[in-house]
Amino acid sequence: PTARPRPPWELLARCHRATEFGPAGVRVTAVSPGPVRTEAAEAIPGDRAALMDGTDAHGRAGDPGENAGVVSFLADPAGSYVNGAVLLADGGEPSALPA
Repeated sequence: PTARPRPPWELLARCHRATEFGPAGVRVTAVSPGPVRTEAAEAIPGDRAALMDGTDAHGRAGDPGENAGVVSFLADPAGSYVNGAVLLADGGEPSALPA
């Protein structure tokens, strides 16, 4: 089980939207990222930005380019059969939670 709530885009991707728009050639997918080290995250005061590290199986926050690679795959013909799915790009965040 994961500790985070399901965001609305995840529910849209998993619900009927994929089958509703699929016949028109439209795929409905979503990417669910974990903590990502961005300029905005670095601007968080104090040690709060450091809280992002250690929350996943890698022990670090993600890089924006890592999530961009997931999105590129979905946009590429190689990802054309992916539909109605939410791809986790969270570095194994739920697996790092205490048992």
